[in-house]
Amino acid sequence: MSGPVARTLSAMLMVLVSQLVRAQNEVPPCYDGELSAPIQAAPLASAIAAAAVPELEWWSASPQQIRDSPCRLKRPLNDIEIQKGIQDLLVQSGPEGAQKVSKNVFGIQIQNENAYSVALLEKLLRYRAPFAADGEIDSKNQKAFRSACTTVLCAVQDPKIFGPKLGPRLLYMLGRYGFNGSPYSTFNSDQFKVSEIDDVLVGLNDFPPAVLPVESNKQLTHFKRGYSMADDDSSVIANAFIFVFDKWDHLDSSQRQSTLVHEGGHYIASRYGLDNSETWLKFSGWTKRTSIQQGSEVVEFKLGSPNSTVSKYGQTNPAEDFAESVAAYRYHPTLLQMRNPEKYQFLKETVFDGLEYTSKDACNPSHALSKKLSVGGKAAGDRTENNPVAIAAAARTVTQHCGTDIFRQFTAGFSFSPGSLTSIHSCVEKSVVSSVLEKSTDLVGLKYEALARNPALDRVREVTIGASVMAQVQSQVVVQMKSAFVQYMIKVEIDRHINYNIQAYQSKSIDEFCVDYSKNSYQRFESVIGDSFGTDLYFAFSNRATLDGFAYQVCLDIHRGASKITPKNSEQIAAIVNKRFE
Repeated sequence: MSGPVARTLSAMLMVLVSQLVRAQNEVPPCYDGELSAPIQAAPLASAIAAAAVPELEWWSASPQQIRDSPCRLKRPLNDIEIQKGIQDLLVQSGPEGAQKVSKNVFGIQIQNENAYSVALLEKLLRYRAPFAADGEIDSKNQKAFRSACTTVLCAVQDPKIFGPKLGPRLLYMLGRYGFNGSPYSTFNSDQFKVSEIDDVLVGLNDFPPAVLPVESNKQLTHFKRGYSMADDDSSVIANAFIFVFDKWDHLDSSQRQSTLVHEGGHYIASRYGLDNSETWLKFSGWTKRTSIQQGSEVVEFKLGSPNSTVSKYGQTNPAEDFAESVAAYRYHPTLLQMRNPEKYQFLKETVFDGLEYTSKDACNPSHALSKKLSVGGKAAGDRTENNPVAIAAAARTVTQHCGTDIFRQFTAGFSFSPGSLTSIHSCVEKSVVSSVLEKSTDLVGLKYEALARNPALDRVREVTIGASVMAQVQSQVVVQMKSAFVQYMIKVEIDRHINYNIQAYQSKSIDEFCVDYSKNSYQRFESVIGDSFGTDLYFAFSNRATLDGFAYQVCLDIHRGASKITPKNSEQIAAIVNKRFE
């Protein structure tokens, strides 16, 4: 028997065996009487499992399984579709990206073009040294370009730069997926062929729509042809940086596409700390051993449960286990479900945005977690407006997430108002979105919530919150700041008047008293930090000059003009401190 029916029956048998083995491990042995030995079903289940589970292949999915997987592009995008995709990106860039700019881009004089497209061209043409920050220019290695073009599209289509077909594809790939395939932007790189970049684009499209981009300018490079990254290993296909090598060129198109999903799995795992998390390591019983070999520290991993992996390559180490599981989830989901259902659920939540690839309906983007979260988030945002409890909770999230930036604003003049938050609007907005979404929608139901910091859900957290809600939250942040600083100053005032001999200061000036009064006053902020700002004591230590300076200013205010230094009550202190927040 062969074909779809045989594959379906085989998958059903494997799932059945998996359930039998799992049930055996979960149910305690039965006893036939008080003193008799337990009745064990292990030999039968083990025999069935051994007969039914096929030997693992080197890769987790075959070319045919890759081609048959649902929700895939059946062919590469054509020139018209690429041009349409670029136009869609320009629309999505918003008012800021739509602003017209004229700029010399490494020798090409661009005139009156969208700021967004000019920024993409700069990234494609800027040389970026290994591990250099995005935007950093290496003048020694930077190439100067000559072109009569004055538009971005014309420039990338110039045969002396990328060419009429390759240029628009690289422009689209960078804007849509955040991957930079330009040979000019990094070391030891070569130009992709159009057929190769077509396969790259099909592979990247195999991730859910909301997952990419993770970064706005991640290198995706064809290494210099005729060479290998490792001199003694010309068999390398690609790596997690993401470089592809000569051997990748000769693969079947479907395998070239799946390679991008495998390496994309590495990339997402490294960005979000997934493949080295305790949760992931436990799935297959990975243990780490560190040793010193020839004077260098060597880390080795031992696989405890080979039957939970999806390929022989995945048994190499936890990182390859993760990347191969990502490929299996996308192209051979029944294998991953059978080998380790927990891995399947983990990847469903952390990498694949809740979509599944068991049928066309299961991978419909309408089922994505980010989609549900966005819809739920809008409703939650509506419920937040004019809701004092929800506003206070969101404001608390802001103080916890943006505390350092808030203090920087406050330091400028020891005064604060809702308007002071304008310069840190991005942090405030993300914090409010996080508060609204995580406390009010489906995200709290995720099994792996602690590790569900994935690209799709992070992007949802960047949605815009209504102006009314933001204004209410910002006002409440100021209220919480007031409260914290009032409590801080009450603690300082009480401490100074109880533990110091105030009489000794009667012959000194108020300024002399306030100098001593404010010394090490930051230490009184420790409990306020824990209660109001959700951070550790290092925060107070690192901001001690600011806190001591504030105590000095308030001391002058509350004792200025007094003929005798006397303790002030809480109401008097609050009145003085609150003036700083008007």
